[in-house]
Amino acid sequence: MHILEEKKLKNATVEMVIEVPQSRVEVEYKSVIDRIAKNAKIDGFRRGKAPLSLVESKFEKEATSEVIENLLKTTYIEVLQEKEYKPIGIPSFQLESFNKNHSLKYRVRFEVMPTVELGNYRGVAVKERTCKVSEEDVEREINDLREKYARISKKEQGAKVEKGDLLRLGVKRIDNVNSEEAEAMPYKEYTIIVGKSESEHALDKYVIGLSVGQTKEITIKYPKDYEFKDLAGQKITYKVKIEEISKMDLPNADDEFAKDVSNFSTIAELKENIRSYFEKVSSNAARAEVMEAIKNAILEKSSFDIPESLVKAEESSLLRRFAKRFNLEVANVEEFCAKMGFPLEDFKKRLYEEALKDVKWEIARLEIARKEGIAVTDEDYKNELEIMAQQSNMSVSELEKHIEKNDARERIEHEVLLSKVDNFLYNNAKIDKQKAVSYFDFMKNDKK
Repeated sequence: MHILEEKKLKNATVEMVIEVPQSRVEVEYKSVIDRIAKNAKIDGFRRGKAPLSLVESKFEKEATSEVIENLLKTTYIEVLQEKEYKPIGIPSFQLESFNKNHSLKYRVRFEVMPTVELGNYRGVAVKERTCKVSEEDVEREINDLREKYARISKKEQGAKVEKGDLLRLGVKRIDNVNSEEAEAMPYKEYTIIVGKSESEHALDKYVIGLSVGQTKEITIKYPKDYEFKDLAGQKITYKVKIEEISKMDLPNADDEFAKDVSNFSTIAELKENIRSYFEKVSSNAARAEVMEAIKNAILEKSSFDIPESLVKAEESSLLRRFAKRFNLEVANVEEFCAKMGFPLEDFKKRLYEEALKDVKWEIARLEIARKEGIAVTDEDYKNELEIMAQQSNMSVSELEKHIEKNDARERIEHEVLLSKVDNFLYNNAKIDKQKAVSYFDFMKNDKK
């Protein structure tokens, strides 16, 4: 057996041209023909007693196919052992020449484990937003709860719109059509709480004092940096019509209210729970932003050689998660896009790019773990089980049985390892913590 060519292709793929000498081809061919002859049934002869020349003539096609298959498999494995390759996925073979009286030559391609040349991953400079939950943040949430549980009653005929009213109004844009088209155009209905929005461009600020049935034209000039990009920088005229005005009687924010809307006995406990929740949400969001920035910085400075099969596998995993999110059962990306109304090629491109980035990030973190000696200890695993057991309302022993049954320990340890790498990267980053803002402003900026 001789390796005539060997080269590394892109996407962690190796291509080799291998020649199997005539002597080995002859031995394999004879072995296959002998085996076939022992069981061959040919008219005029007892099973296994026909002359070899006759067996060979009748079964040459089947014998040749088996010889080629046997030689490809065995010599491919021998080459891997000789060159110490550790392939992943299924190899592809291309027969270049074969004759039972000559050598066999074939080309094989196979993927190997991905590689990465890491750029700098210690001391990545990033900014981190911070949040200080204010009393106004908590009171805003309490008021939202009060509005949710408010008693709603229609105001008397002739009553005017006031701040705090629940208002149903029709809205249509009329600056981009002629007067006849504007008149024929239907209203789009919206329901708002008057004065709730803090935006100076909100329509409800212009309808205070109107009564049911009244209309008004309102022109608003939106700034270039307006949060809704399709309106930014435009001067738009709307026509609004008051459809219904309702009064909202809000419950008092007292201990009885806390008992009615939550599991807490006092309004103070409810407020403290809201504060803790806001602190946790903002902290997790800020941490996620930092990790995304660290990820992007590391990936940008690193180079990868990744098997296409890993990216395809991640694409399939992402598609399953997308489908599950929308409670869909789909066989492929084409069916998913058809059901969701997504442009196929655009979605496929997005799916591939996201899968490639996910694969790169996992490979990078595993390489960081190797270089830094980060590993999962028994204590790490035990702590993770306790957290999982608490989240799933199971005992640790019950959870361990479930994990053993599903052979899931390796997967859990893998996730713990990646989490430890994330902690390492965060703790070793150069983080510039920004000036703290309220929870309301933090989340408003988060949506931009």
